[in-house]
Amino acid sequence: MDSYLQAKVKILLIEDDIADIELLDAYLSDVENFYYDLTSVHSLEEARGIFENQVFSIVIMDLGLISSKGIDTYRAYKDFKIDLPVLIVTGLDDQETGMQAINEGAQDYLVKGQFDGNTMVQAICYAIARYQIEEKLRVSNKELRRLKNNLEQQVANTVKMMMDKDSSLISQSQQILTGEMISNIANQWKQPLNSLSMIIQTIKDAYDFDELTPQKIDNKVNLSIELISFLARTIDDFREYFLPGKQMQIFDLQTLVEKSIGFVEFSFEADRIKIELDMKEDCTATGYPNEYSQAFINIINNAREVIKARSIPETDRSVKIKLFMENNKSVLTVEDRAGGIESDQLTKIFEPYFTTKKEKGTGVGLFVAKNIIEKNMGGRLTVSNSDKGAIFRIELK
Repeated sequence: MDSYLQAKVKILLIEDDIADIELLDAYLSDVENFYYDLTSVHSLEEARGIFENQVFSIVIMDLGLISSKGIDTYRAYKDFKIDLPVLIVTGLDDQETGMQAINEGAQDYLVKGQFDGNTMVQAICYAIARYQIEEKLRVSNKELRRLKNNLEQQVANTVKMMMDKDSSLISQSQQILTGEMISNIANQWKQPLNSLSMIIQTIKDAYDFDELTPQKIDNKVNLSIELISFLARTIDDFREYFLPGKQMQIFDLQTLVEKSIGFVEFSFEADRIKIELDMKEDCTATGYPNEYSQAFINIINNAREVIKARSIPETDRSVKIKLFMENNKSVLTVEDRAGGIESDQLTKIFEPYFTTKKEKGTGVGLFVAKNIIEKNMGGRLTVSNSDKGAIFRIELK
């Protein structure tokens, strides 16, 4: 609340009882370090006129005006289409009416005679904070819908582009790879979309328990936009997946790994799987950072799904990630504690459509990861067993 007390709050009070106006002004003036300008009007019509000439921080409204009563007062105000937080103050000791006003858009509800100056200031500050949070949510939801529509259009355009290619230039193997590419797009989208769903749920939970602060909403919105940007980049990257001419670049692996983990950490937390990091600094590689990230995410998601499928006890639910340099090569290992891979399956694990997860697996993720690392970037991706589980190892110059 302190951040709101530092700035002057411009209040429009819609109240037709002079005694109540003076009492509310007296309450507010008794609160230390609360700076405000109070403008009062006696009717909604007066309020309509004053909005044309003045700017306010909040509207405080009595539902029991001479010209209108109850919830109809608030509904008539909403017809003005003024974007401001509204705090309901009324002599109608009617919880149902107050809650109805909140459900229709008001930020809070107080009953005359049941609050003092500090309570009123707290309600004002929280109403402004809730309104700002709700406004950010509306803006971010609008942006999410726009990006979602753009992504769907990009997918449709990409699929159409592939289908429209001259059939004489497409061999049977090219068609298989194209199908695998589309399947991998869906596979790459699944975890970020799950993470977005969890972010939205945590925002709702924080709002329900009055724990949603401006800092928290900014953090969640920024993370959501980053996840959506990742989805968009996935489309662009895979659209060029088989095309020559991409420029390799030197990139920092520690930064890339940490960023990639951020895209799926919500899913790991939901499954109660810990990610243990042991990464040396100054580890770089030459290649395509987005594709490397996709290969890495495929591998750690595979580990997460195996841990879930095998019902590993929570004390052993972990994935250990190590990063270091060896013989002038960057080495990234991903080790799970899921018991390892059967010896007769080790040689098949990177084959297309081969999966140990039965109906829950597509057999595409590890195949694509190996193609990215070895065919596209000239590295090496291998797998072996330890005494605890499977170890995937990426080597890249």
